[in-house]
Amino acid sequence: MRSGGSSNVMRTLVVVLLFLGTPWSSSSASPYHVRIGFELWVGTKRGFAFDLTSCGDSSNSIKIANFQADGKWNPNILSLVGGPITGDLDIILPLAGVTADSARIRSFLFLNAFHAGFDSLGTFMNFSFDPAGTSAPAGGPLDQFSFFLLSENQLPMPDTSDSLAASALFTYTFTGDEGGELSVFSPMVFVPPDSLVLSWEPTSVPESMANRPAGRLRFLPTQSVHSAPPVRIKYEVPDPGGEVRLRIYDVSGRLVQVVLDEPRPVGSWTTEWQGTNRSGRLVASGVYLAHLEMRGQSVVRKLIVAR
Repeated sequence: MRSGGSSNVMRTLVVVLLFLGTPWSSSSASPYHVRIGFELWVGTKRGFAFDLTSCGDSSNSIKIANFQADGKWNPNILSLVGGPITGDLDIILPLAGVTADSARIRSFLFLNAFHAGFDSLGTFMNFSFDPAGTSAPAGGPLDQFSFFLLSENQLPMPDTSDSLAASALFTYTFTGDEGGELSVFSPMVFVPPDSLVLSWEPTSVPESMANRPAGRLRFLPTQSVHSAPPVRIKYEVPDPGGEVRLRIYDVSGRLVQVVLDEPRPVGSWTTEWQGTNRSGRLVASGVYLAHLEMRGQSVVRKLIVAR
């Protein structure tokens, strides 16, 4: 089935980056775990950035925890940039070679951002991120958290399948629904139920991004993530369209059902999941993950089946 396609109060969006810290749990989403392998770039200078944008009147937040990396830090690459809010960005940095344990900035510029880098890249970097909050502004753009890898010149790299945020590897959007919306861009991949993986091998060939979509694949707002079967899943396919796959997973990462695997042109669409597994049996009430894919873009959101 196919369907057709206010002013905001500036407010505080707090980010706490807990490196080598302890796990933290939220009520709105489970932590996601990021694993990056750097086999192709060992010994080179590279950086990374966490960016947040906000222009609503809500109080969402992100925590980064369990950070591990085997590269050599360069404290001179460390920087903090303000954002489109009149609040504070709190950073906790128990990193080797970084003298300050924490830093706070007033936010008057375009982005809330934390940049850091390596003099000599190691073989891996791992961390988890945990969103907290389900608030969304009544109008205007939604709060969004993005992650980038940076070149020696502090430019985003590699090219990804995201054409809207200067090659982000993933973004998390606070949609107002429980669990929000996670978008993952090739060459990073989403591994259900909660992992994001990126790996470069010495023999790997970078994927061409010449045919990446002109926009983002995304779910469209629904009245509630709580649904009784059939579950109507609405989404938007960016230009030029392509092969769209919609899969349902349980919270342990097991594939429950392949709902859709066929071409879709650009536009807004609605696909129904009958609430059955691959054996045709009705699934139990509970939490499931809807995973939408097209042209190197993946979008994940929570579904709660209630009978």
